Amino acid sequence: MGGSSTDGGTTQRVGGTFLTWLNDHTSEVFVIATCNDYSKLPPEYTRMGRWDAIFFVDNPSPKERLLILGIYSEAFGVKTSPKNIPAPEDLEGYSGAEIRQVAIEAAYNGGDLAAATRFVIPISRSQKDQMDKLREWAKARTIPASRPVLQEVTGKRRVQI
Repeated sequence: MGGSSTDGGTTQRVGGTFLTWLNDHTSEVFVIATCNDYSKLPPEYTRMGRWDAIFFVDNPSPKERLLILGIYSEAFGVKTSPKNIPAPEDLEGYSGAEIRQVAIEAAYNGGDLAAATRFVIPISRSQKDQMDKLREWAKARTIPASRPVLQEVTGKRRVQI
C-alpha cells in the first residue's frame, strides 16, 4: 500500500494481482494477513468476498492475561508468588506484548510483577480514543479471535449476540 507514489506503480500492480487472486482463486488456501491500522487500507482490501473471514485480536481476557503473564514470567526467570502477581484487573487493557514487557520490567527490577505494571502503560490507556475507534470498527466488521462466536444449542448452531 505504502510507496505506490514513488515506486513507479509496482505496489499498485502487485496489489491488483493479489486482490484478483484473492477474489478468484479456487485453491484450498486460507490466507492470513495482519494489519495495525485499518484506516490506511484501501477499501478494495477490506470488502467482503476477498477474505473468507476477518478476525479482530483484541486485548486478552482476564484468564488469558494470567496465562500470558505466566509464560513470560517463566521465560524471563521471574519467580511468581501470590505476593508479586498482579490481579487480573490490574492488567486490564494490556495487550500480550505489554504483559511481556511487564515480565521484562520485573526481571530487571527485583521480580515484582505487580510493581512492574506501574512502568508499562498500555496503549489502550495512552491511545484510548484510537483504540475505542478501532474496537467500534471491528465490532461491526470482524469476528472476535479469542471469544466464542458460535455456541451449540440443542444440536443447532447460532451466532452468539
